[in-house]
Amino acid sequence: MGSLRQRGAVVHSYLEDGFGALFNDCSTIAGWAFLEHYIIEHLLGGKLAHCIGGLTTDPVKRAGWIFALKEIHGSDCLGSMVYGDTISFGDNFAYNRGVVSEYLLWDIMAQLECPTGHAVLISTHNGMALEYAARLKKVITTMDQSIPIIMGGVLNQKYEDKALPIDVSKELTQLGLTPCAQLGR
Repeated sequence: MGSLRQRGAVVHSYLEDGFGALFNDCSTIAGWAFLEHYIIEHLLGGKLAHCIGGLTTDPVKRAGWIFALKEIHGSDCLGSMVYGDTISFGDNFAYNRGVVSEYLLWDIMAQLECPTGHAVLISTHNGMALEYAARLKKVITTMDQSIPIIMGGVLNQKYEDKALPIDVSKELTQLGLTPCAQLGR
């Protein structure tokens, strides 16, 4: 993998899976991440990207991991993804939306303060995609940041003069977001 680094090859490690999942505390998992970084980047000459999040239910801890990964990788941090909390969901959809809203807010704030390049993936509800995207983009621009945002779900917007919501994928692209209609389906 080290010989393929210049061609864009990356070794990807999900810290909550594999060997990292064997540890019960953040400091040991961070130590494992430092070891992976040393082996891949210093000994083998490759490029390593870490991800986290699927088993981390505390949104503050999720944000903390972004700062920790920045420390581990230094100025050469390549964010791959931050998984959504996959273990807090149940049959109560209102509760599930609350869980997603809280951790997504913290994930976005972490990227604004500590831009590691971890993409923010958003799935919207029917009829509000453009309105939500414009508000989010305004906040990020006000903070003088650039965060890759991928938006999925039903990518349409309700308008007062239209009977049905209209697809706004083109408008989302013009705002600088990456629409992905299959995300969330």
